[in-house]
Amino acid sequence: MSIPQLAEFEKRYSKRGFQAIGIHAQAGTDEQIREWCKDNRVEFPMAKSGRSPIEISGIPRMFVFDQSGKLIYDGRPGAEAETLIKRQLRKSPAAGDASGSDSSTPLRKPEVLIEERTWTNSDGNTLRAALLSVEGENGVFRRPDGNTFTYALSKLSKEDAALIKEKAAAGEEP
Repeated sequence: MSIPQLAEFEKRYSKRGFQAIGIHAQAGTDEQIREWCKDNRVEFPMAKSGRSPIEISGIPRMFVFDQSGKLIYDGRPGAEAETLIKRQLRKSPAAGDASGSDSSTPLRKPEVLIEERTWTNSDGNTLRAALLSVEGENGVFRRPDGNTFTYALSKLSKEDAALIKEKAAAGEEP
């Protein structure tokens, strides 16, 4: 029931840098989901339910990430989420502060700390992404499609975790 609201957010704010991504956890074939999205004018990407670096319990659920990929909202879609989206879009990416200048300025892609490469987690699964930043024990990554996500560095393979630590020890940003 919240998907139409997300579609409205996408319609209102996509030209200013907002990107909605849906994940469906309902029963249905791929064709049924595609048809439902078409009927409900959902034009943003829709993925199947799957594993995530973020714990999810209950639906509907909405996560909002800022320009750097930091999780800034975790809750239900609604007025509170929309207020936060508008506030983030008003921020001037060039200035990097909350004073905001030109609200039509699209969000800037974050700088890359480690160029896009294949990362391996401790289970042996791989993912292609660039490392954007390290925040505490988590890395913020960007997939080739431009979508960002946060992932616990402790879940990476020993080799990948060592690469990040090596960059940090060399005095570089990891």
